[in-house]
Amino acid sequence: MKKTMMTLAAVLCCALAFTACQKDNTPGGDTPSGNDPDTQIAKVVVEYSFQTTRAMLQYFDFNLEYLDATNGSKVSEKIVSADFKVEYTAVKLPLEMGYNLTTTLKAGKTLDDVKAVETMDYILPSPSAWIYFYNKDGKLIGEGGVRVTVSGPVPASGTKVAQRFEEGHFSKSYLQSVDANGNGTHGEWK
Repeated sequence: MKKTMMTLAAVLCCALAFTACQKDNTPGGDTPSGNDPDTQIAKVVVEYSFQTTRAMLQYFDFNLEYLDATNGSKVSEKIVSADFKVEYTAVKLPLEMGYNLTTTLKAGKTLDDVKAVETMDYILPSPSAWIYFYNKDGKLIGEGGVRVTVSGPVPASGTKVAQRFEEGHFSKSYLQSVDANGNGTHGEWK
């Protein structure tokens, strides 16, 4: 009985520790609510970013369509460098943020060209859309969205890269509506 109680206590402690470490990536998920001026949203910043490698840019065209967070219009960018980032600071809530990444083979390149590469620096194409909430004193009070952090490229065979491309892992979309309180709901890119 004593052993069972100790096991149950250990399981509960692990469950509580796991729950406490999870982060809500929904905009507004970390935003305090209430009438306290220190927790009221005074400034909103939306950031879009994308990373790839020069090796992948030799074989693929990445077209990133994203929403201008100031007016909701669609902006289309052909990614031509390994690091892309755009930030909107004159943002008002409510808003929509999101992106649609379309990846195609470069003109004149084939999947056989990709497969022939013995090893290339590889990063799975994954754009990020992130929103920050600040109070009147400029203190970060909440953030969320979808963010991919990359520690660096990994070596991969051209065959593996071609396989990931054929499976559709190089094209993706994301859409989030954020209300006046900073709470977000997911939607479908249109």
